[in-house]
Amino acid sequence: MRENDNLPANREVSQPIPIPDEGVNCLRNVLSILFRHKLYIFVIFFSTVTFVTVFTLISPGIYQSDAKLFIQLGRESVSVDPSVVGPTTSVRSDRESELNSEVAALKSRVLVEQAVDDFGPIAILNSPESELISNADSQLINFGKNLLIKLGLKSPLPLSEIAVAKVMKNLTVVAEKQSYIINLAFRSESPGLARDILNVVISKYLDRHILMHRAQAPLQFFEQRADNLRVALNHKEEILKNFQEQNSMFAIEGQKGIVLEQVNLLQIEIDQVVSLIGASSAEIESIKSSLQGRSPNHEINRVVGLPNRTVEAIKDRIFELLAQEADLAARYPDTDRALIDLRDKIRLAENQLSQESVALTEITHGVDTNYQALHLRLADEQAQLQALNARQNILEYQLKERKADLLVLSRHEISLNGFQREIDIANIEYQRYREHLQRAKISEELDSGRISNVSIVQPPTMSLVPIKPRKALNILLGMLLGLSGGLGLAFFREYIDSTIKVPEDVENKLGLPVLASISRKEFEACI
Repeated sequence: MRENDNLPANREVSQPIPIPDEGVNCLRNVLSILFRHKLYIFVIFFSTVTFVTVFTLISPGIYQSDAKLFIQLGRESVSVDPSVVGPTTSVRSDRESELNSEVAALKSRVLVEQAVDDFGPIAILNSPESELISNADSQLINFGKNLLIKLGLKSPLPLSEIAVAKVMKNLTVVAEKQSYIINLAFRSESPGLARDILNVVISKYLDRHILMHRAQAPLQFFEQRADNLRVALNHKEEILKNFQEQNSMFAIEGQKGIVLEQVNLLQIEIDQVVSLIGASSAEIESIKSSLQGRSPNHEINRVVGLPNRTVEAIKDRIFELLAQEADLAARYPDTDRALIDLRDKIRLAENQLSQESVALTEITHGVDTNYQALHLRLADEQAQLQALNARQNILEYQLKERKADLLVLSRHEISLNGFQREIDIANIEYQRYREHLQRAKISEELDSGRISNVSIVQPPTMSLVPIKPRKALNILLGMLLGLSGGLGLAFFREYIDSTIKVPEDVENKLGLPVLASISRKEFEACI
């Protein structure tokens, strides 16, 4: 009972109420909660530890068989498949990708199915694990599965499917980092069964590995293809041989070289003749220029100052005519016809006399030897020019023939190159298929001998020490789980419990200060 129940509501308390330290108060509350629910904590802890201990003790032991495979460099990683007939490049294998591919092959379902078919699903399922169906967990799982099957939500699985699922679940394949080792592990309730199943899986994987890396095309394909290419190559060679015999073309390069040399020599000779023709034409023009304006005869002797007998004769004639004029003039008038004619003759004679020189020059002419020499030289040059022109025509005709021969040889060379190119292509294809044939034979022999780049470093082991269950770890985890569950239940019950248990609840829930309090034991003692 509180002492201030009869006090007015608005009356303040004169005495201050001490406030306890928060950390101490919190710890005291936690301890009080644990103390109040100690029974529940103990029951949960004991039940959980007991259940985990019993489950651990009755659980069957799980044994693990380990094996190691080494993936080394081999024909699978550095060679080209014989069926690849196109252009190829050097293969540089990525070892990490190669390892991942092998890991994926080991984990493939088809490999597990082959192992189950070879080993037998009943042998895999009739393990000690199947005999422990009385296990609570197994019973619960089986009950759920049977219920789903009866409700039509799930169809029953055959034994082979169950065995495949079990093998795939318990099979572990991991590639070690920074190495070429693949680790395999298989877990089972029987150490012998784990080792035997892992042996079967590895054996099937080796067969599957050889099957994956065998040639895509059979050996007979390469043999038939190589024979066909050899026949085609012989046919093309026969065509080339007939063409050479028909056209007498056995050394096309040599023949072409000879004709080219002849063309070059003819061209050089033509150039020389053209040069000589130019020189001869220039010489002829020079000689003609020298002969121009010259006479075949030339002055041999010249005498200057000789008397002119014509002048004397003209003078005598004029004297006679003057005498006749005087005679006629005395007898006849000036109009007389005879007198007029006589006077005209006198004038003509006087005019002729005026045109004649008093002294004469006597010139003697003869044959010009230089003119004759130039004329002979001109004739020789013209004859030589005609000869050079005729030789130029002959050389140009020969050059034209040689060029025609060269054109024919070039055409034949194109044909020969075409035939030879077809032969080379056919030969390359034939050689390529011969190489593929050899590789296919080697690959088939290696496959028949089960030779691959996979080596068993460690065969499957049979360990007599189970890896599960870990009893000490399970019991420790059970104790932690039980303690956590008990504490969780205690705090959960405290959270949902709204009753007043301590004086602080009165202050927190009612907002009233606590003046005094008595315990249950003190209250019962007072009754």
